[in-house]
Amino acid sequence: MSTETWTNDVEPMLSNITEVRYQYPLAQDVWLNDIEPLLLENGVDLVHIGHSHLWNRAQVEDLHYLESSNVGNSYGAYYVDSSGVYTKDVRSSYADFWADVNSENPRWAIEDYPPNGDPQGRAMSFPTVFSPMSLENDAYPNLPFVTSNTLSVFSILDTGTGTVQSYVFDPTNLNSEVQLFDEFSIE
Repeated sequence: MSTETWTNDVEPMLSNITEVRYQYPLAQDVWLNDIEPLLLENGVDLVHIGHSHLWNRAQVEDLHYLESSNVGNSYGAYYVDSSGVYTKDVRSSYADFWADVNSENPRWAIEDYPPNGDPQGRAMSFPTVFSPMSLENDAYPNLPFVTSNTLSVFSILDTGTGTVQSYVFDPTNLNSEVQLFDEFSIE
């Protein structure tokens, strides 16, 4: 089939394509409005998730959120550093999505995708022992996440003591020390 013939066959189909897009409006956020209240009501202590290839933590009442994923920087963590040392806080420089949100005629509503902080307004928890991002750059301030192409993290829940510990190491260095950087209790 020649390109011209293929194009002519496809053009009528293209005129019938409709874009389908699901928005995530914060006012209708299922997790915030429906699931989290059930977790709080039933005394859930810990939600352990992993998606964005980073480590971060937050707390709502006695419920702890812990995102702990392996190395592979997705730039899913963002934080406005008032000192100006940490400069990877501009999401739009890493993703076309943010360029669209900040454009004159965005397809996505900016109020549903805040460029900084937790969309549900949760305060981010800082590591209790040290900020692993300082291993990547000792000039970085204390940051409430680990997002790196070289550092890897893992977390352990000790069911006997109710302690959650998070560790960091550099898998590119065979002599890298595994270091405790965060610890909290879910009792």
